[in-house]
This record gives sequence, structure tokens and C-alpha cells, in this order.
Amino acid sequence: MKKMSSKDRRKIIAIDLDGTLTKVGYFKDLWEMTFLDLEKVYENVKPRKDIIKKVNRLYDRGFIIYIFTSRYDLYQHLTKHWLKKHGVKYHYFIMNKNFYDILIDDKAYRPEEMDEILKKNLCAGK
Repeated sequence: MKKMSSKDRRKIIAIDLDGTLTKVGYFKDLWEMTFLDLEKVYENVKPRKDIIKKVNRLYDRGFIIYIFTSRYDLYQHLTKHWLKKHGVKYHYFIMNKNFYDILIDDKAYRPEEMDEILKKNLCAGK
């Protein structure tokens, strides 16, 4: 069996859903909402079309795309429907990520910096 080199491995990009692919990220009344109220919010939240286009370009260039969210499993079908409705290309979908107010990570990019990833063409072999 041939050992995969780092040049052969496609880069993996994890992309948050709310506030990255959607125009609203933090729902201020989240803790007071019923499940039905929250379902309506998730169903109707507006997409960030510019960011979705960039995600789709990364997908088309060969990156492996993970979409992740801290939404509950209860909303999985609804969330996948939203992604399909807005044409988001992805390979994997992860629910129930850790909830936090601030993420500190050495590999983080803000949605506005996605052009930098596309310019650098960080995907091996492309």
C-alpha cells in the first residue's frame, strides 16, 4: 500500500454555520425561545451568499469541507434542508459542536479572509 504524502492529502476546512454562512450568528433571545420558535428562526435565517460562493469555490478546488454547528440534533434535517436550499457544497456535517463565546485557534480565518485561502490555493496538487 502506497503511503500518502502530505502533498497528496487534500486540505480540510471546517466552516461554522451560524454567523458564517448565515447573516445572523448569535440569537440574543436564544435561551428564552421554544423549540418551535427556534425552528422558525433556523428555517428563515438569511444566507451570506458571498461566503457561500467562496465555500463552493473551495469545494470545487478540491478542499474537503466540514460544516459544523452548535445546533441540536433535533434540527439536523431542517439545517441540511437549509444548506441544500442555499446551494452550499460540503462533504461532512457536524452537529452539537462545543458552545463558546470566543474561540481562540491558531488555524482560524474569519469569513472575510476566505479570499486569502483561495489566493494562496492551499490545496495540495492544485
